[in-house]
Amino acid sequence: MRCGESEFRFIERSGLYFGLLLGFIQAAIVVLWFYSLTMAMLTMDMLTMTMLTMAMLTMTMLTMTMLTMTMLTMAMLTMTMLTMTMLTMAMLTMTMLTMTMLTMTMLTTAMLTMAMLTMAMLTMAWSPAGGHLVLPQ
Repeated sequence: MRCGESEFRFIERSGLYFGLLLGFIQAAIVVLWFYSLTMAMLTMDMLTMTMLTMAMLTMTMLTMTMLTMTMLTMAMLTMTMLTMTMLTMAMLTMTMLTMTMLTMTMLTTAMLTMAMLTMAMLTMAWSPAGGHLVLPQ
């Protein structure tokens, strides 16, 4: 193999150099291609996560709004029930006071009537002759 030894050496060296050059070019293309794909996938993942986070925040806000509205409604109903209870208690108190006043008036009237009857009976005198009642003059 002595003939063409210098040509083979050229072919070996040129293959080494051109192969390294083409290999670096291929490696750069593969790295850039996969990097761009990876970045695209990461960007898609980040967008998906952002959308999911926004959806969760929206649902949380809606839930909080509904809870707040429910709490306000319950507070309003409670206030209405308390107002109705207070009005009912006031009406019952007024009714009881009226009944107490009527009872006191009736008792006073009965006591006055009994006092008047007692006074009438005490002031009457029996007539000794005919047994008729005679009022003093």
